[in-house]
Amino acid sequence: MIGLLVAMVGAFGGMLEAWAINPARDFGPRLFGWVAGWGYNAFPGPGDYWWVPIVAPLLGAVAAGLVYNFMLRPFMPDNPKRKAYGPGDTKT
Repeated sequence: MIGLLVAMVGAFGGMLEAWAINPARDFGPRLFGWVAGWGYNAFPGPGDYWWVPIVAPLLGAVAAGLVYNFMLRPFMPDNPKRKAYGPGDTKT
């Protein structure tokens, strides 16, 4: 059902809005078109938002790492297999 929904959204609005669901697959042809001389036509879409699918996952990954480190990790139980060594302790 989710795949069908994604396919329908792409079919109905993809050509009108320069729909990019995979930024790695979308940016290469756009960059090639720009270098080949197509200019602004290589980056279509209302509002010039072609960069959002590239930047948003990077910002989301940083935000998720910060949320984990500062909001979740302090409340996680310690790993029982990991032994904390302090001053004067030696590994044997």
